[in-house]
Amino acid sequence: MRSRVSLSPAAIGIVSDDVALRRSLSILLSLEGHQVLAGNTEDAPLLAAQVEARLEDNPGQRCCLLIDDRRSRGGTGLDLAEALARRGALLPVVLLADTLDAKARARAEAAHVAVLLEKPAVGEAIVLGVARALERPTPAMAANDSARPRAAAR
Repeated sequence: MRSRVSLSPAAIGIVSDDVALRRSLSILLSLEGHQVLAGNTEDAPLLAAQVEARLEDNPGQRCCLLIDDRRSRGGTGLDLAEALARRGALLPVVLLADTLDAKARARAEAAHVAVLLEKPAVGEAIVLGVARALERPTPAMAANDSARPRAAAR
């Protein structure tokens, strides 16, 4: 069942150590027409780089990273979002979180997380959250827009 959200296809990276969740999210977003790359937390830096490479190859490409905030050997999804922000990742992040207390919200905001979704999030909420993240301009899109000549004011 397709959602009522109408978006052009985007490249979306999904990071989750829960194989069933990763597979379900991949199917859900593929059915929406998106190109999906998925992996576990250990694959996250490579996965983010692959999605960012698509953005660099095509500055108009809409991209985002969907991270499951589950504790794993490498920390939590929020830890991963913070690490990506520190290294200057270009991707808007959607974070699926177990709890959204004030401390988690503050950390997410500091890490420039575009959209926070509290579990359990159902299909439509995830699709809408991804759509909101994809609406945010990436640094590459902003640079592309600023390079365009502006119409003279009359």
